[in-house]
Formats: sequence, structure tokens, C-alpha cells
Amino acid sequence: MSNEDKEFEKAKKKKKLEVSSAAANARIDAFFSDIVKRAFYCNRGKEKITFGFDRADGTVIEVALSTAWSSVWIETFRDLAEKLIAGASFDDVKMFDCAATRIDNVVLYTRQKDVLKRCQRRIRKIRIPDGITVLSSEAFSYCYDLESVFIPKSVKDIHARSFYRCKSLATLSVDEENPYFCSVGNTLYTKDRQSLIFSPPLAEPIIVDGVKRIRKNAFAYNCKLTELILPKSVEVIESQAFECCDSLCKIELNEGLKSIEMMAFNSCHLLKEVVIPSGVEVLHKSTFYLCPTLEKITLRGNTITIEPNAFSECKKYIQIVRA
Repeated sequence: MSNEDKEFEKAKKKKKLEVSSAAANARIDAFFSDIVKRAFYCNRGKEKITFGFDRADGTVIEVALSTAWSSVWIETFRDLAEKLIAGASFDDVKMFDCAATRIDNVVLYTRQKDVLKRCQRRIRKIRIPDGITVLSSEAFSYCYDLESVFIPKSVKDIHARSFYRCKSLATLSVDEENPYFCSVGNTLYTKDRQSLIFSPPLAEPIIVDGVKRIRKNAFAYNCKLTELILPKSVEVIESQAFECCDSLCKIELNEGLKSIEMMAFNSCHLLKEVVIPSGVEVLHKSTFYLCPTLEKITLRGNTITIEPNAFSECKKYIQIVRA
């Protein structure tokens, strides 16, 4: 065979492999688009793909697959996935014959009837199962690796600390059919958009016109928030709403504001100056607790009462001006 013929055959084989690889990748992508919709969670890395399948008793069966075996196991794994989704027990599937598959019986979250009580801290992405109606105060608190959350239409009650200290959270979305909550960008609101419930620490916050209440812990530990202008509609800032916003250096409070609750600006280390609107009657205890760079407070209302320790642990002398 001539050198030209050899090169021609080599090119044919290469093209065949490329077509075969493209077809395999298309088959894998189609498989994932189907399975991921029904999995409790899915983490896809370079070397391993991990699925979690929800159990009615609060247990998740986790399946980890090596990406190196993707072209081999995909059709066989489809059968396994269907069994898991249909409700097969761990014992029913643990003898699944695939060298690249590891099946573990692990509890990634606990539930009590329709209440999601606690999610394991190592989880990164979650589509909360439809049927859950309540997210407890510890549902995702201190889940430092959690990046993405989808809230189904069934959820009707979310505790103020459900997402407390989720420092990696960037994406939060709500099913459009949920009658109680909605998401604007990645910011969580009540359906009527009158209460801002939570803004993920790594998401750009969106505060809509018409919102009346900034809920407890709404911006706690938010590192994206540097400057903020509240819309005229805001009436109440609840306790710890801006707790530990380490990048917040400037905030403009609206004149329609009526109440700033205790520890609302706890540990805002870069905040230097705040103007308190005339509608606020009391600066409560520890409202500006541990704000070491705070230098000046301007009070637009002459009758504002300042409770003892409103500026506790603020190391600098604070100039208070009544305007």
C-alpha cells in the first residue's frame, strides 16, 4: 500500500472515530437531560458524575459513575435509573453489574412528612422535591458548598434562616406555578413582591419597587453588596437583615422607612455613615453592633429615641447629627 493510501485510510478511521464520538456525546447529553430532570441532584465533574435519587422515607440513593465509562454504561445505567426513580430499594439495585458504578445508601436530607428538616452540608445543587411545603430553620443553614437551589410549586413556608451562611449560593429559582413565592433574578420574594426574603451571597441583589419589608437575614453574609439605595416603598428592615455584609460601605435609606429592628446592620465592617429617615422613631439596641468604621449618624427626625448600646462595639467615636 502506498503512503498516499495509508494516509487516506488513516484519515477515514479518524473521521469515523470523530463521528462515533460525536454520536456518543449526543446520546449522553440526551440521557442527562432526561435523568437530571428527575434526579434529586446531579453533580457532573471531569472524572465523576454523581446522581442522587429521592426516597419517600427521606433517604437519597446516591450513584457515582466514572466518566471514562460513559460510552459503556449509559444504556445499562438507564435501566438502573428507571428502577431508582420508580422506587426500587437499595437492596434491589446494589448488585447492579457495572465496575464503574458505586451505589451508596446515604441520607442527604431529612424530612418529617412535608417538612424539609436538614440537608447534608456537602450538597452543592438541589432541586427540592415537589411535595415539600416547609423549609425549616436548619434546612440549608451552614451548607457552605451549596451553589444552586430550585424551589418547587409546593413550598409555602420558608424560615428566615433556611439559607443562613450559604456562602457559595449564587443561583436561586422558584417554580413559576408557586402561589407563595417568586424569584426576581436570583432574589427570593413573596409572590406579591412586597417582602424580600433572601438574596444569595454570590448573586447580584435585585430590590424591586413596591417591596415593603426586608426580611430577617435577607442579605446576611452577602459579599456582592457594596452600595445600596432602598426604594421609596420600603417600610421595615427586620433584625439582622444586613448582618455581616463585609463589603457594604454605603447605604441610602428611603424617607418612607418606619422601622429598623435590632442588629439590622450587625457587623457591617466598612459602613462609615448612615442617614436615618424621619419616619424611624427608635434606634434599637445593637442596631449597628460591631461596625468599627462607623463615624457619623444623621437623624432627620428630631424625636428619634436612641436606645442604650445601639452602637455597641463600634470602636470609633460616632458623631450624631440631628438634621
